[in-house]
Amino acid sequence: MPKPPEVSPPDATKSCSRRCSTRPKALRSVTARENQAVNGWFICDRGRFGYRFATHVDRPYKPVLHGIETDYETALGPASALLLKVHRSNFTVKGFVHDVPLAELVEMGHRRQVSVAYDLGSGCLVDLGAVGLPHEPTVQSAVATGADLVLFSGDKLLGGPQAGLIVGRRDAVEGCRRHPLARAMRLDKLGLAALAATLRPYLDPEQAWREIPILAMLKTTTDSRRRRATRLSRALGKAVGSAAACAVVNTSGEMGGGTLPDVPIPSFGVAIRPAAGRPEPMAVRLRTGPTPVIAMVRDDALVLDVLALLPGDERLLVAQVARAFASA
Repeated sequence: MPKPPEVSPPDATKSCSRRCSTRPKALRSVTARENQAVNGWFICDRGRFGYRFATHVDRPYKPVLHGIETDYETALGPASALLLKVHRSNFTVKGFVHDVPLAELVEMGHRRQVSVAYDLGSGCLVDLGAVGLPHEPTVQSAVATGADLVLFSGDKLLGGPQAGLIVGRRDAVEGCRRHPLARAMRLDKLGLAALAATLRPYLDPEQAWREIPILAMLKTTTDSRRRRATRLSRALGKAVGSAAACAVVNTSGEMGGGTLPDVPIPSFGVAIRPAAGRPEPMAVRLRTGPTPVIAMVRDDALVLDVLALLPGDERLLVAQVARAFASA
């Protein structure tokens, strides 16, 4: 009679990559079978989609070597190939948190002959402090500090197409370029053209602040947003007439797109309060119109924030709002 299969304890799969392999209503094996076609290893749903490790009480907050907390210097060994620092570009960690400066990692990595990569995430190329926003490390400063590779996005703060960029030491970048995956992940010609057109204004930072839409929005002052909201309120009031009351209200926006987390951006908007009926049906009409308009519903009114309006958008916005009220 065959020996019954061993059954893993309930906590055997804590999101690891080589524990039990399951199928519907059956435990197939305790130790995962190697299969390079499935991420290298068969893993169960709990392992593939388990995120409890992020808040687990036993999560290590320092480098761990053989189960003992240590430091980077001690943890580096003959097999160590890379020191990776990841910038918290799309989330924040508050409390007793220590962040190792990039310069210290670079000094140690070069001394121990281990490459250092810095994942910046949002890809900032300008000084955000110049417009009153919190400091965000720039690509230029990371390269100047000595990181062998600097990784960042082409969209987000950079303001270009969705892409991933790698800059740094020539031989390190060349090694990435020669990797077989690079061919599958490379940008097409249209994406490269859009990226080149986005990067060109950055040769002159002042030109970038004027011409890159996301930077132009961030540079706009609070007073400018208030004046713009006032003009928009008057135009909308004329367009809807007695069907609604329009008024300027305070709003607060965010950068979004995976950058500048927990950084509110003060702004202004126009609250449109229908004279009859609820604002929700009107919000649906705006979203489903010829040119979709996304409005907030707040305090029984539609709120249109001017924070993300491009120059010339006001006339189109007024026309869409007038159309939505006319079809009510």
